[in-house]
Amino acid sequence: MRSFLLVLILIFSLQSWTKADDIRDFQIEGISVGDNLLDHFTINQINKAYKNTYPKSKKFYGLQFDLTDYETYKHIQVHIKSGSNYIVSSIIGGEFFDNINKCYQKQKIIVRDLKKTFSNAEVNEYKTTYPDDPKSSIKIAEFYLSNFDVVVSCTDWSKKAETTGNTDNLRVEISSLEFSKFITIRPHPSKMRFSGIYAPKVHPYNAPPLW
Repeated sequence: MRSFLLVLILIFSLQSWTKADDIRDFQIEGISVGDNLLDHFTINQINKAYKNTYPKSKKFYGLQFDLTDYETYKHIQVHIKSGSNYIVSSIIGGEFFDNINKCYQKQKIIVRDLKKTFSNAEVNEYKTTYPDDPKSSIKIAEFYLSNFDVVVSCTDWSKKAETTGNTDNLRVEISSLEFSKFITIRPHPSKMRFSGIYAPKVHPYNAPPLW
């Protein structure tokens, strides 16, 4: 069940995904959706992690970790459902770039191979800008599967945004359908998974990314 997903290993020469039929068999830095975060971090590490909350709902919250021992992504973000005893609903790996074209190149390869891997998935690809900063943009590829979603995105921050500490980045995200429904403001092509009422002004997702 946990045979390596070869195409993604070839992409990165370092990606830590595994291939199987269930969302819990896909990993980023050894963490799967459905895992208990306490199996990967101590309560002290969790309490010290940067926490991101949502302005219109307390159903989920995000935690960012900067790893010292990692295979692919030094920066990861997990989302936890409130009251779930630290059960992971979404896992994101992030990578920074000093040149957005490098991000686009890596994203293109990832998306190409994901299309081969998930040949039956519905795919939505587009590029959009931030309403309050039109010079900042995000290029997104969304894969809608039967019991989870995968999103690969590159964010190209404006010069103005970069002065406040934002850096161009790649994000690879695996999410449960429940979290996707909560976070996404765009309708799923066939299942209409969306919840735009939670979306703030600054980001096409529920809240600004943690990096």
